[in-house]
Amino acid sequence: MRWLVFLSLLFLLLSGLVRAAPTPVGTITLVLGEAWVIADDGQRHPAVKSATIQSGQTIETAASGHLHIRFLDGGVIAVRPASRLVIEDYRDPRTGGAIRFRLERGAVRSITGAWGETDHSRFRLNTPIAAIGISGTDFVVQGNDDFVRAVVYQGGIVVAPFDASCRPEDLGPCSGERARSLTAEMGLMLELKRGNPTPILVPKNGLAATEEARRVAESAALPKSETLTQAAAGQTLPAPAPAPAPLPATLVWGHWAHVPAWPDDATLPREAAAAGRERVAENSRYVLYRLPQTEPLPVTGVAQFTLAGAQAHLVRTDGVLPAQVLDGRLTLDFAGRRFDTALSLSAQPTGNVPFAASGVIRPDGTFSLIEWQNRLHGAYGVGGSGPTAAYLFERATPQGMFMGITQWR
Repeated sequence: MRWLVFLSLLFLLLSGLVRAAPTPVGTITLVLGEAWVIADDGQRHPAVKSATIQSGQTIETAASGHLHIRFLDGGVIAVRPASRLVIEDYRDPRTGGAIRFRLERGAVRSITGAWGETDHSRFRLNTPIAAIGISGTDFVVQGNDDFVRAVVYQGGIVVAPFDASCRPEDLGPCSGERARSLTAEMGLMLELKRGNPTPILVPKNGLAATEEARRVAESAALPKSETLTQAAAGQTLPAPAPAPAPLPATLVWGHWAHVPAWPDDATLPREAAAAGRERVAENSRYVLYRLPQTEPLPVTGVAQFTLAGAQAHLVRTDGVLPAQVLDGRLTLDFAGRRFDTALSLSAQPTGNVPFAASGVIRPDGTFSLIEWQNRLHGAYGVGGSGPTAAYLFERATPQGMFMGITQWR
């Protein structure tokens, strides 16, 4: 009888161990800069490409960090710099599971996978002050303890502040009287600030401009052929690769200490940007720093760069307005020592405004152009993550001066 009891207890113990074994729900497909994966017991490890992700883990990125996760059902999460995202759950709703994220700070882009499309009522992304549900979606949300902003590129979302009818532990879109919907066709942004009763629709601002540039770059970078259907069918994901030392960003934007803050400025204080780097470009607001270069500038070939990030503002006599960088291209002809670039800028009083510049690449990899209407200062650099470039720009218009920065890969 004692042996029977012992065997029964052993069976229950082993069953519990099997159930407790972590199940991979996705894999990291891209890491730029510094990022970490934090287990539910608090252990912290550097994030590396090909590492598996489990429910209960937290993703955290530094100010220069950027990370992509592709989940079992083909869904994608892009975690932006200076962000913290908790993957609370990621299981197939058809078998009683749910997809639940918690954005504690920063910004993420979410592209719904097959499971989320199957049952929208089992998807939820919570922020500190609001819940976000979906209707089949590609969207970006930015938030912290004081505000939430969201932009939709495909499908729609519902944003609602937490109250008795919209609780963090619920799933799906909230349906209370304070819930507000946003679809891609509206061409607007939803914003909720702490203390306000309901989210409001507002014109797109610097968040939308920066995210549009990132979205274009990601659309080219996301591995469309990469799927995890085999893992979803029961096979294991690839084992994590050995963790390399974090790679510092080659080109980093800072701002001068004396300049006033502008909305959605993602640059670092000058002292932080300058750490271990040399100053290579500047204007009255921004300053660009680059890691010391150990490789000479190429003498042959032409490099076509993709816009990886941007921010812009329209400076007027009556204040500063958010602006958008809608499109961009940059070509560096190393054989001819020439650069050529173009952007499409937009703000509410101007409509679309073209910006174009070309000129000489100096032996140290810096380049610039100064004209009565256009100004540009930038640099090329090579680091652990490969070739990159960045430049600041100014574009005079009758309605004011466009001023912004760009990052290229």
